[in-house]
Amino acid sequence: MVRNFPVCNEGALALGNPRQQEPRIVRLETVPPPPALDLDLDSWLECYLADCEARGVTARTLGWYRDRGTRIVDRLARVGIVKPTEVTRSAVSGLISDLRRVERRGKPLEPQTILGYWQVGKGFFTFLRNEGTTSGPNPFDQFGKPMVREKAMWAPSNAECLAMLKVPDRKTIMGLRDLALLYLMLDTGLRVSAVRSILISDIDLPDRKVRVIEKGARERVLPFGVQTLRWLRRYLAASRLGLDAWLFPGQGGRALSRKRIDEIVKASAKKAGVRQGRASAHDLRRAFAREFLRNGGDMESLRQLLGHSSYAMVKRYAELASDVVAGQHRKASPGDRMVI
Repeated sequence: MVRNFPVCNEGALALGNPRQQEPRIVRLETVPPPPALDLDLDSWLECYLADCEARGVTARTLGWYRDRGTRIVDRLARVGIVKPTEVTRSAVSGLISDLRRVERRGKPLEPQTILGYWQVGKGFFTFLRNEGTTSGPNPFDQFGKPMVREKAMWAPSNAECLAMLKVPDRKTIMGLRDLALLYLMLDTGLRVSAVRSILISDIDLPDRKVRVIEKGARERVLPFGVQTLRWLRRYLAASRLGLDAWLFPGQGGRALSRKRIDEIVKASAKKAGVRQGRASAHDLRRAFAREFLRNGGDMESLRQLLGHSSYAMVKRYAELASDVVAGQHRKASPGDRMVI
């Protein structure tokens, strides 16, 4: 394609010569943009996953994207949809309806699971739009976020947490390891992924701080209390681990897996008579949030300690400490100050 652009003679304009002030025509050739790649959804999914990996998405999250993304592409292919431009709001509606009919172990998929499919699909098609494969709105956005009813949260009570801490055998190295693990999670609210990746060198005993790598490869430094320090010191003295070793090693010196940490929590809960052992490591995170607020901690400090960017989830954790709200109401009740 050739376009004509008028160009003025600046020198002539400065001299005030009216004949040379007329613009001259310059012919410039413009290069058309390259055509978009004509790939099917399966091939584009691989491109999307490669892009996620390049952006630093964790291996666990990448595996989750691959699983959900592959299932989405396969289900769309069953109804003859194989190209990005063929996916419409109606197609997404059919996909979500299809997922609601899926059963696992005789039960339909949880609403939270279906929401996960929608989130992966939305991210995938946001990538496709940025790549220029589709020009219209994101069909997953057009369909809208599936509704998920929020379940009531549960966390072990203070007495139940104390009972769980009494379970590990403090006369063995493994028992001291499990006790230090439980104390650290209850005292910091750390996620399992962060706890399992702590090295001995990440622990600062004099200042009572621990350095962790959390979701999104974020590095944070968190404080812990004197009781956690007490049992960490005893565990480290007994284990004699090197600075480059994992703080909580399992078999072969490898870091404890997420599954194994959950098993330790469940075993402690079962022996302590807590909910028949139906407790998880994340329940300890909730217990930390509740007890922090009960002990006088504020919401902003709790948000920072938990590592959340907003108050949305922090407010949900605060619901576990409803007795704190009731206590504040007793102190500031307007009705109690309107005596007749």
